[in-house]
Order: sequence, then C-alpha cells, then structure tokens
Amino acid sequence: MYCVSECPGMAVAGPYSAFVFCRLQLNNEDVQTVGVDKSIEMIEFAKKTYGCSKMDFKVLDIENAHDCSFYSHRFNKIFSFFCFHWVHNKVDSLLNMHLMLKSGGEILVNFMLINPLVELYKCMDTEWQIYIKDIKQMSQNVYSPDEIKDIFTKAGFRIIHLESSVKKYTFPDFSSLLSAVKAVDVMYSILPQHLHDRYSMHVKDKICERQMVQICPITGKIIKAYLPITVHAVKD
Repeated sequence: MYCVSECPGMAVAGPYSAFVFCRLQLNNEDVQTVGVDKSIEMIEFAKKTYGCSKMDFKVLDIENAHDCSFYSHRFNKIFSFFCFHWVHNKVDSLLNMHLMLKSGGEILVNFMLINPLVELYKCMDTEWQIYIKDIKQMSQNVYSPDEIKDIFTKAGFRIIHLESSVKKYTFPDFSSLLSAVKAVDVMYSILPQHLHDRYSMHVKDKICERQMVQICPITGKIIKAYLPITVHAVKD
C-alpha cells in the first residue's frame, strides 16, 4: 500500500503505513493522509481498521498512468515501505508518482533490491509452478543501487539520499520463518487448502536446498540476510 499525504498532501505504503499515519496525525493536525493499494480487499481492511476523518484509503494501481492522473500535482509527500519490490514496472510507477507530487514534493521509498519470494518461486518444482499464474507480472529484475538511482533520476527526481546495505534478521526457529513467508506469500491464496501443508514443506526444502538462510547448529535459530534500499528524493 502506498500512502500519500496532503499537508495538505501525502501517500504511504507498506507494513509501516499505519505507524506513519498515526505519527503524522500526532505531529500535525493539518495533515490529510491517503493510503492507496490496487487490492480492494486491502483497502476495505484498512478503512475498517485505520479509517478516520484525517485518514482515507483509495483503490489505486500505482502502475496505471490513467488512474494516477486523477491525482496530478496533489500531494506534498509520498511514502512507500517494503512494497516497491513487488512493482513490475518501476519506471512508469515512478513517473506516475512524480506526476502526483506538487513541485517541491518529496518521496521516501524503502524496498528490497532482491525480492526473496520471487527468487523462491523461480526454483519451485513443476508441481507448484502451475499455480504461480502471475509470476511473470511480478518484479523479477535485480537492480544495483546505481541503477535504482538512475531510474529515479530519469523519472525526474533529484536524489537527496540513497542508502543500501546488507541486513540480517534472526528467526527463533524454522516455523517462525515459514509463518513470516506465509503472511506475504500469494500462493496460499491460490492453492487449495488441502495443499497448504505440503507446499509449506516444499518451501522449507527449497530454502534449505538453495541455502537461502543460515541455521545455527547450536540454537537452531534462522538467520536471513536481505538487501534493502532507501531512497529519499524531491521533485524540483
């Protein structure tokens, strides 16, 4: 989900959107925030959970230039946290966000340079590949920080700050890792319920086979390395 803020203008996306919404409201009574997502179900959930007079939620596909044109030059800030790596057409999406910002508006985007789920989907056995109908629509490109900087610049943004470094997250055990994967894995919404457990075992096997994590032989804790990037840019 993307969050657009109107100060009077802003937009926010990702799992930390609600936190950003609340901080904005606490720090600035004049802030009007709009959360956007292309999923009707996600928007309905957000409305019921976080909706209030200063927080609105709209269905919007950030890759759709026609839909985004209705918000031309409307927002002062756009935020996106841990969801831009799911966007297939990053160039057009950034052009759309540039259009939606007012002159002097800022964008703050944090996302994964390498989408670990897409990497996992690529090595699935044929039995499971038949269920991954939308795999080609997912972002499968791997970018370097310099390439990301170039994409933002070509979209018309001036980079204020760009930062990327390898991070590590430790899970207490493998079941915790699998639960985290399940929370964002669209396969569970595609597969019949009776295949979920077997699919989870296949995911575990592939993670081990491809050495996607480190397992502590003493504690059994799972260490997952990931590569996020944060970009802060402005529309001059």
